[in-house]
Amino acid sequence: MLYIDDRQTVDDSIHTVGFELMETRDLAVQAGPSIPWYQPLDRPSLSSDNFRSSTFGRSITHSSLRALEALRIVPQGMVRVSEILNFCAVAFVESGRLGIITPMYFFHARKPA
Repeated sequence: MLYIDDRQTVDDSIHTVGFELMETRDLAVQAGPSIPWYQPLDRPSLSSDNFRSSTFGRSITHSSLRALEALRIVPQGMVRVSEILNFCAVAFVESGRLGIITPMYFFHARKPA
C-alpha cells in the first residue's frame, strides 16, 4: 500500500539509486466506469463468489475460528489474527473511499547503460 502523498518519495528514491524513471501512474485511478479496488472487501450482498470477503462472511469465519480455537483445533491466537484482518479490511475500504492510499502505483524504470 502506498499513501498518495508518498508517490514523490518513491519517484525520488528511484532516481537516487540511479534508475531512469520512464513512467508512473496510479492504476487504481481509471477513466470510465470501473470497480474501485476496495469493493471486493465491501460487498454487503451474498453470493458464492464474494461470501468470504463480505461483512457477513467475515463474521461467520471469525465465529467459526473462535469455536475452533476453543476446541484447540486451530492454534491459539487465530481469533486475534481474524480480528486484526477484519479491522484492516474495514480500514482499507474507508481509506480507499477517501482516496488516501493506493495499492496500484505503477512505475517503469530502467538502469542507464
